[in-house]
Amino acid sequence: MHTERVALVSVSGGVVGAGLGELREGVDAVLRSAEVRGLMIDLSGVSCCDAKLFALLGDAHDVLVGRGGWLGLVGLSAPVLDSLESAELSLVLLISRASMRDFARDRVPAPRGG
Repeated sequence: MHTERVALVSVSGGVVGAGLGELREGVDAVLRSAEVRGLMIDLSGVSCCDAKLFALLGDAHDVLVGRGGWLGLVGLSAPVLDSLESAELSLVLLISRASMRDFARDRVPAPRGG
């Protein structure tokens, strides 16, 4: 059996100013747990954001990958996609990769031959 600790953070509303601060606190709380190897973030409820969201996600990605983990994103809302147009290319690529993870291939062990 293949198991690992995965956390899910669901985001809604505006992710600017105080909203960004609340998200950072939530993500930091998850990252403080050394047991968590994967973090899935649902961005489907985001109504507005800016490039600072992508910097936060990049920081989380670096921490997780540094401990052999991963960051996954689902539900990129229209405001998130619109904000990606003005983000740095490195952050755009990170978001793209994290949102297109093939969890069936990456997270489930291959069947053993018999």
